Amino acid sequence: MTLGTLKKRMDARFTQLERRIDGRFRRVHTDARGVDRVLVRINARFDAIDAQFEAVNVRFERVDTHFDSLEEKLDTIVRMLGQKHLQHERVLDEHERRVGDLERRTSYGDDE
Repeated sequence: MTLGTLKKRMDARFTQLERRIDGRFRRVHTDARGVDRVLVRINARFDAIDAQFEAVNVRFERVDTHFDSLEEKLDTIVRMLGQKHLQHERVLDEHERRVGDLERRTSYGDDE
């Protein structure tokens, strides 16, 4: 084999290798573009899910506000009922005391 033949053969092999490598890089680049498109779609889905979570958080905040309002109203009602209960106890105690006094007075008169 002469030097010229060897050079042609090696040049042909290198050219073939370059084409194979270029083909692989094109496939990798094409695959990477496909992956990029998939990642864009995934990111869009995550953004939609984030928006849904934000909407749910807003609704929960509104519900919390309503619960706070209800809590204040119920606390007010409980305080009012407690005060009425105390007032009714005082009235009943006074009534029992008077009935007891009346019974004692009438029982003294029966003994005579």
